Amino acid sequence: MRLTALKWILVILCAGVLAGCTAVPEETVAYSEESVYAFLEEAVLAEKDRAVIWFEDGDEGLTADTVDAVLRQALHEDGLLSYYVSEYAWGTRAAGPGIVRLEVEFTYDADSLRFDAIAQVETPEEAVHAVIGTLQEDVFALALRIPEGGWDAEEVAQTISVAVDNACCASTLSCTYVLAPAENTGRQLLVLRCEPTVGEADYSTYQNALEARADSLAEEILAQGYTEETDLYRAAHDAVLAEAEYDTAMARTIAQGDVTGAEMGPDYTAYGALVTGSTVCYGYAAAYKLLCDRLGLPCWTVAGSAWGEAHQWNLVRVDGTTYLVDCTWDDALGAGQYAYFLRPADLASHRAEEGWIYSW
Repeated sequence: MRLTALKWILVILCAGVLAGCTAVPEETVAYSEESVYAFLEEAVLAEKDRAVIWFEDGDEGLTADTVDAVLRQALHEDGLLSYYVSEYAWGTRAAGPGIVRLEVEFTYDADSLRFDAIAQVETPEEAVHAVIGTLQEDVFALALRIPEGGWDAEEVAQTISVAVDNACCASTLSCTYVLAPAENTGRQLLVLRCEPTVGEADYSTYQNALEARADSLAEEILAQGYTEETDLYRAAHDAVLAEAEYDTAMARTIAQGDVTGAEMGPDYTAYGALVTGSTVCYGYAAAYKLLCDRLGLPCWTVAGSAWGEAHQWNLVRVDGTTYLVDCTWDDALGAGQYAYFLRPADLASHRAEEGWIYSW
């Protein structure tokens, strides 16, 4: 009887031990902080509710506490987690010498926009061009992993302002953003959402008309057979002046602060310069950039002041040298005037906004 009882005790003990054992899969992942972040981010982008992984340390010094510490750090540092996940819970346990099993469960924020891809940018210039490219495809939301070291709200606002001005859209845009996490980290995520102030349906009509007119003017310029860049820059300058007139009433209203982006509407933009024929300095600058883009000429819009008044103009590039072009002021001087065409970029009268981001 005692022997039989002892056998059952041994069976029960062995069953208990086996129940506590974890079968380690053949494939494990080399442990590092980066591999933990990569696992979490991949699961979030795939919208997994639950994910499991086994980490292995070649030196066998890995413990569950080590992984826990990185997970707690990730809660406060990782923008993808901050933006997409309202909460997550995990469990870690040793699964063998130097092996830790990690299981994570995610609860997602239903209000977060989902993106097919998230671009990594290394510089503010790259971020500006990423935003421009997205807006020019009539897509009004994007997500960016921003440069190492992170950004603050002022840097984000400047980046958005430069990008929107140089996208040269057919309407003013109302833009909002989320910077997650808000504090500077090496893993921040910038989520930008812009809305045309005229509504997306009307915007499409305005944009199509603007692009058609810009295409037509560029074709007319190219048909002249110019071979020198300076001649092409001049022809684009002349085309803008021929199409646009300065809208003094709009300029006065803007200066008084009595107008919103929606009230300015498409006439404030390149659409006003090239389609309706009436605009202000931003419309001139945007129209000039649109034509230069189609002619394959480097061109950038700049916001700042001229003689102390808020103003916008262009910079261009000829034989490695940057020059200023101000179609607005030349138009004010009358047809055939080139007082502000291919002038020194540091012209004393013009002062760019502090921190303005340039294309070159």
